[in-house]
Amino acid sequence: MRKILPIFCLLLISATANADDDDWEMVATSDTVDFYLSPNRISNASPSFPESAKYTIAEAWVKNIHKTNSKTLKRGDFGMSLVRFSCPVRTYEVISENLYSKNKKLISSSNEYSTDIVIPNTTMEAAARVACDFISQQ
Repeated sequence: MRKILPIFCLLLISATANADDDDWEMVATSDTVDFYLSPNRISNASPSFPESAKYTIAEAWVKNIHKTNSKTLKRGDFGMSLVRFSCPVRTYEVISENLYSKNKKLISSSNEYSTDIVIPNTTMEAAARVACDFISQQ
């Protein structure tokens, strides 16, 4: 019994450590990248912005996993971006963007952002739809 308990504890810790990675849901895909959102990482940012009282602002972490090799990224490398969606006006800002190698080492990081329009039939439109729908149902 004493030998089994440490093994069980290690398995439990391992399962808990990976649990955060299990709640990502694919929202869009392309030939080169899959895009994911996690409902646990979507928040209503409207109260932080009093000037936005007329519309909803959703903040969400968007994860993208590269499926092919390119000049700078390899298959399995991934990005994590904090995106702020102004839902009814269909704009977004990438607040923070981080690129990682597939073994989770930081490749690059950026905190510079500007407002962009959500373009129809794009991966960003799919992400905006999921994040804004999630906030509207809360």
